[in-house]
Amino acid sequence: MARSDPSSDVNVSVPNDRLPAGFEFAVACVCGAIVANLYFAQPIVGEIAGTLGFAPEGAGIIVTLAQLGYCLGLLLLVPLADALENRRLALAVLVVGFAASITMALTTSPTLFLIACFGIGVGSVSVQILLPYAAALSDPKRQGLMVGRVMSGILTGIMLSRPVSSLITGPLGWRSVFFASAAICLGAAGLILARMPARHPESKLRYGAMLKSMGSLALGNRLLQRRAAYQFLMFYSYTLFWTALPLLLSRPPYSLDQSSDRTRGAGGSRRRDHVTVGREGS
Repeated sequence: MARSDPSSDVNVSVPNDRLPAGFEFAVACVCGAIVANLYFAQPIVGEIAGTLGFAPEGAGIIVTLAQLGYCLGLLLLVPLADALENRRLALAVLVVGFAASITMALTTSPTLFLIACFGIGVGSVSVQILLPYAAALSDPKRQGLMVGRVMSGILTGIMLSRPVSSLITGPLGWRSVFFASAAICLGAAGLILARMPARHPESKLRYGAMLKSMGSLALGNRLLQRRAAYQFLMFYSYTLFWTALPLLLSRPPYSLDQSSDRTRGAGGSRRRDHVTVGREGS
């Protein structure tokens, strides 16, 4: 056990310069894979709604509940990373995501499916536990590089989640997407156990005091308020667009399905020249 620097609030199981080989890549891959679970449902909400009996205008609740679960997890679970061993906490949260994925793949109950949507959002906050965990374990001179590489993995997972979901749904059906999601959770857990050392925070704050401190920051820090508002509006518009687009394209005059347009969820990463979105006189 390496001795902790008295000026540091973190005690780690290995020295910073002896992290396992490929640690940065492993964390980036794990975070990208986990965050993809949060977005797999977006391009296939129409298919899910048709199977489970949701009205088309109410299909967006599938995505909304996942985001609400993610928000609640950010508020209530992520602060525990300052009190509990980080790797164990991330694994425990990931178990919630695994259970939710299996439930979404198997259930025929609309109510149970929606509860599982909320659960997969909660399970995805392990990403926000692993990101500061990786930064804390890295050399102080490399922390910016570490955060940048892990964020690259997260953004890659977000961008690829939609086309991958459509590719799976086309030939195998939408339930296969959530079986794949469960497999991703298992793979991520394996990488966490195999490639990531323990991190034991030494914070003396109680859980209630942590939550109270967040409230004080949110109410008293004007810079934080402005930036939170910017990010809220940006993320709101982004999620609204990519949730509504599959429903629009699945209806006349487009009538596209997952097999005919598997790249529509790529977020602009590829262009489909043979599909005309708008036609004059139609």
